[in-house]
Amino acid sequence: MAPAIVHFLVGASLLLLLATPLALRFETVRRYQLWLILSGGLWGLVPDVHHVAPVSQRRLESLHASSWADLFAFHNTLDQPPLADMSLELIFGAILLFLVAITVFTAVGNRSAGNGHGTASESPLAQFVTAVVCVALAALIAGVVLGAGLHATNRLESVAALYGREGARAGAVLLLAWSVVTGAGIAAIIAVTDETMRATDPVAGISVGLLVAVVGWLFGIAVALPLWMQRFFAVSRPFPYLHWQSLIGLLVFGFVFGLCYSLLRRLVGPLPTENSDVQASSSTQ
Repeated sequence: MAPAIVHFLVGASLLLLLATPLALRFETVRRYQLWLILSGGLWGLVPDVHHVAPVSQRRLESLHASSWADLFAFHNTLDQPPLADMSLELIFGAILLFLVAITVFTAVGNRSAGNGHGTASESPLAQFVTAVVCVALAALIAGVVLGAGLHATNRLESVAALYGREGARAGAVLLLAWSVVTGAGIAAIIAVTDETMRATDPVAGISVGLLVAVVGWLFGIAVALPLWMQRFFAVSRPFPYLHWQSLIGLLVFGFVFGLCYSLLRRLVGPLPTENSDVQASSSTQ
């Protein structure tokens, strides 16, 4: 198993990174940075509570050994070989991740506090960090929703098979990786088509997400997939490969990502300043 300090630092780092967009706008989030670190660390350690729990130890231990423990800062994955056999490397990597998370959170929080916590004058760096974190969080949510459907229908292994891997764990990792890549593409299209460059309209986000899902299915699943399987794994598929279940899954992903990304950008977007309000009222007069 991975050392407890690794689980603590990974949980604290992930919670800090997830809270970074909120720190751009809300001073309360920046004020309670230490509480975020403590809460995130304890979140990562929850599956280990069976070591000290006075009751229900067997039930809690079964949670620790199940894949559900990954809901707590990827606890189960960190406890599996070969990661579990690299204690020093894990500790070093966890410390490095924690330093990066602290740096990003503090830098963004200081910039936001200096310019009015998210006003229209926020720096390009703050805008970039906001977009990256919103993409990652929305992609994670959409990927988890899609992965839950694939897991319920025993199709996560098929995702791993596309790359010559085996097992639901490999399929979940590949799915989340593709979720981030696809989400970045959707966010880029939304930014190009959005005149304000804020991508805060849920209707636009959902529309672009569904459009990318359909186009991705037509070219990625119907056309490219059978060629890929034949070329690299000598597995024949019908051409075109009209796999309707995958179309439904991609549509769900596009809908969830477009909605979550737009709402997140609206939540952490810049607030109008008093000067801008005065100028707007004077221009109307």
